[in-house]
Amino acid sequence: MAKIALDLIEPVRVQSVSDHVAERLERLILDGLLSPGDQLPSEAELASALHVGRSTVREAKQILMTKGLLIARGRAGAFVADPTASGEFDAVLRALRDPSHEEVHEVRRIVELAACQLAAESVTRREIKRMRSNLEHIESQAKTNAALPWPRFLEIHFLIVQASRNRLLSSIYELIMQVLKRNQVPFLPFIADWQEEVEEHRHLIDVLERGDPEAMADEMARHLEHSEKYRTDLLEYQARNGSIVRSDR
Repeated sequence: MAKIALDLIEPVRVQSVSDHVAERLERLILDGLLSPGDQLPSEAELASALHVGRSTVREAKQILMTKGLLIARGRAGAFVADPTASGEFDAVLRALRDPSHEEVHEVRRIVELAACQLAAESVTRREIKRMRSNLEHIESQAKTNAALPWPRFLEIHFLIVQASRNRLLSSIYELIMQVLKRNQVPFLPFIADWQEEVEEHRHLIDVLERGDPEAMADEMARHLEHSEKYRTDLLEYQARNGSIVRSDR
């Protein structure tokens, strides 16, 4: 009987209630329902509305303060971070609410091209194994004609960015992933397309493993341009026909 490679098994991450509450409040801020300068309801009011304890609300607020989304003003309570104190912060929030596809693609390209070159110099064997494990899972579902777990493609890209060992690039890419998941169009709906995408990602991982930063940047640039063209073509087809179901597949 084959032994399971333990280094491929990811730890189970159990999200706490306070993390869930923090995410709920963060979404209200990013969606503009809570604006910079707005005062948060009291801990008692939030606890009642969310059906959680006040200590949970307190922990959630602390999480958002650490992220710079909230500021405390003594007995006055917690407020959404003031744009007069950080104009850059407010600009980022506005941009995240409704970015264009072009804006997302441009920022993604900048981040990934920088990160993949760094990753080529620092990626570990364990990280390569995790990327290949994700790819095998995708390929397995594609062969059985199951719904494509497209977030796993994003996960491979995120693993590459993380392998850069640059925390700022990783944090920026996490924001990009949130936008992509929120606005993702129906993508790669056909098995033939899935297989092509799988092979592209397999080649990306192969080049990364060779440790050549320049070759990795070239390969990533080609891959991102191909993905963007596919997405654009799919949207144009959908606009013309009202459906992504193509008769040529």
